[in-house]
Amino acid sequence: MSDKQGNLWMCTHSKGVEKITFVKSDFKLYIPIPHDYETLGNDVRSLYTDKDQRLWVGIKSGSVRVYDKNMEYLGYLTEAGTIAKSGKGIVGVAYCITQDSRGVMWIATKGDGLVRAVKEGDKYKLTRYKNEPDNIYSLSDNNIYSIYEDGKKRLWLATFGGGLNYIEPEKKGELTFINYRNDLKGYPIDYCHRVRHITSDSKHNIWVATTTGVLCFNENFVHPEKVVFSHYSRIPSEAGSLSNNDVYWILETKRKELYLATFGGGLNKLVSMEEQGKAKFKSYTVKDGLPSDVLLSIQEDKKGNLWISTENGLSKFSPARQTSENYDEKGFDLKVRFDEGSSSQLYNNQIAFGTSYGIFFFSPDSIRKSSYVPPITFSKLQIANIETVPGAEGSVLERNINETDNLELSHDENIFTITYAALDLKNPDNIQYAYILEGFDKDWTYVDKQRSATYTNIPKGEY
Repeated sequence: MSDKQGNLWMCTHSKGVEKITFVKSDFKLYIPIPHDYETLGNDVRSLYTDKDQRLWVGIKSGSVRVYDKNMEYLGYLTEAGTIAKSGKGIVGVAYCITQDSRGVMWIATKGDGLVRAVKEGDKYKLTRYKNEPDNIYSLSDNNIYSIYEDGKKRLWLATFGGGLNYIEPEKKGELTFINYRNDLKGYPIDYCHRVRHITSDSKHNIWVATTTGVLCFNENFVHPEKVVFSHYSRIPSEAGSLSNNDVYWILETKRKELYLATFGGGLNKLVSMEEQGKAKFKSYTVKDGLPSDVLLSIQEDKKGNLWISTENGLSKFSPARQTSENYDEKGFDLKVRFDEGSSSQLYNNQIAFGTSYGIFFFSPDSIRKSSYVPPITFSKLQIANIETVPGAEGSVLERNINETDNLELSHDENIFTITYAALDLKNPDNIQYAYILEGFDKDWTYVDKQRSATYTNIPKGEY
């Protein structure tokens, strides 16, 4: 038989009753190298869509693969500067790929410095830049996690060990890297040497995500020696400070609101910046409906929703409603594990995230939660941690708790627990519950999988 949710139930000869749930998923997974097991050849660390609508993909095995707008594989970037399906690939694991306003491609690697790719006909001229200990105007570190071009056309580099760099215009064909070793004298290298991500806001502030909080400074400077950095970090005694110091991603929305993804502190929203060095943040965590407090990257769709990759699935966060819709492997019908700092907007309003199994992508407009509203059933009542048996001598229940419309407790029965469940036979693990005792609770209490409400020492009165 088929139930109201479309599940198919079968009685078998020797295995009892079996249930089949049919899952229609609008989430897709592109696997670069088909395998039924995890491999570095499918582990996606960086994604970028260029001006020709081609998708560049940095794989942890060391290749940079390129796809056309229809996800047809074109080849990988070779040391000869070609996009080909044979030949020696460029050296290094690409942790970030971007294209600047002049059309130049930049590839940041972990451990192998920076690669500039200038298109010349059907191929690219490649130039690699690395740290030179004896040259203070070289790259400060070879581990580069993020590249960002600001409103002044400066290219900023986030290094994981050497702090922040930006590139000065070419002089005699050479690039000059400005960092703490030379002219960026105010940079707090002692405690902000590991940088993960860089972006800017509509007020011309540049935001820098580090492992010890965030830095902020204004891009409208002439002399790098004069740059003033404001540092915001987690201060347990201060309400409104960051919820966690390890910041993975920063994004300003179309509504000009700034959000930060942290590793362990959930989502942070910038509430105010009253003066230099003073800022307040509001945090959203598992208690507010997120599937995890470990957030990896953020992308905004055209309706203003934030799609956040986490350690425990994907979350669609609505800034307007301050609510989350969460999706995991059961909702994807796919096995995925998201990678840090790996996401991109595709040319057709699709969003892509890097995973250990390949490229995870979807159209936000096609993703909808089930409209099925399951009935709630109450299964057990405990008073002072002792289960109440309906009809027993002295019991407050004449019949099953689920068939009881009214319940009256005396003053010495003010510790009670009610157990409940929603009868969803398709995906019960993703149900979120909220309960409130009117006149006692100030706010709704959200419960993930506990499915029981306990109240202790209820004051005398009517509820």
